[in-house]
Amino acid sequence: MIQKRKKDGDTVAIDITPGKKTLVAGALLPIHIEEVDHIYYLSIKTIIANPYMMIPYQTQQINDFIEQAHKAVGQ
Repeated sequence: MIQKRKKDGDTVAIDITPGKKTLVAGALLPIHIEEVDHIYYLSIKTIIANPYMMIPYQTQQINDFIEQAHKAVGQ
């Protein structure tokens, strides 16, 4: 599916927020990382026992694994 979307010129993004990061990261291993434009996850500064939509935006931060990896290797 990823290859078809990329061939069609689409941007491919995966949101791993709802899963346990270690399990999701393991599930991503078979994916060719160069085929994915973004892998997003939401981190929350303070744990609040509410659904995402009820957590104040000020405590949320959207992160992109791909962007962080590019910065780490200087691209």
